[in-house]
Amino acid sequence: MSDAFPYVMFVSNNKWFLLNVERTVDSTHIGHEIVAVNDQPIDHLMAKLKTIVAAENEIARLHQIVGTQLYNKPDILFELGAITQRDSLKLTFDDGKSVVLHRRVMGQFKLYSVKAKPNTLTKYSNATYSYQLDSASAYLQFNACFDKTALLEGINSYLKPMIRPMARRAVKF
Repeated sequence: MSDAFPYVMFVSNNKWFLLNVERTVDSTHIGHEIVAVNDQPIDHLMAKLKTIVAAENEIARLHQIVGTQLYNKPDILFELGAITQRDSLKLTFDDGKSVVLHRRVMGQFKLYSVKAKPNTLTKYSNATYSYQLDSASAYLQFNACFDKTALLEGINSYLKPMIRPMARRAVKF
């Protein structure tokens, strides 16, 4: 088994947020933006992590870093020079508070049970496409990967006539 710092994060708009942490740590930090790791700005750590993954673009690189949790592996962070010692990691949050995490064996620490309610509008639908209308907006969701040309050509068979013009504009945009 490998070792890790007991936290999970997610990225949104190039910002890191604490998604979960070991139960021995105060849970009030969950959901806060992580602005520094061991007093280094998060951008420095991300730049170092991007040097060890290969991908076609920045989004794919980020997906590899987050998906394989390279950000919480002590040995990797040490070899990259992101941390100077392998036993602890300090996370600093947007409110100025920080927390120190200690190296643990993977699978031997408990995380909080964090549940997020799905957004009623954007939640996954098992259909190829789904749409919802209300008096102020329309939401169109394609749940399969389509080429833009295939989307434009297939709109007539997917959607009702009254929302086809809006869907064409959205796909062209």
